Amino acid sequence: MTTKQERTYLALALVGSIFFGEIAVMLLLMHIPPLNPIVEALIDATTLVILVFPTLYFFVFRPMAMHIKRSSAPNWNCASPPPPSNPRKA
Repeated sequence: MTTKQERTYLALALVGSIFFGEIAVMLLLMHIPPLNPIVEALIDATTLVILVFPTLYFFVFRPMAMHIKRSSAPNWNCASPPPPSNPRKA
């Protein structure tokens, strides 16, 4: 998969999860009695975060953490050879 395809896939996954998460929250809020607007907003936001977090984790946070881990690992394919793994004492 190319970088452009990955970005498109990521954007669609995020937008789709937020869109359908918000639909689910609105359908849930329709079936409960009317609430104070502040309470309703808190329930809406909390439920949306709970529904969207798994998508954010699997499509953003986890790949980013793996990328950082890979890029911070030493790259021994450079011009210098790697240090010995078990050096002998002279």
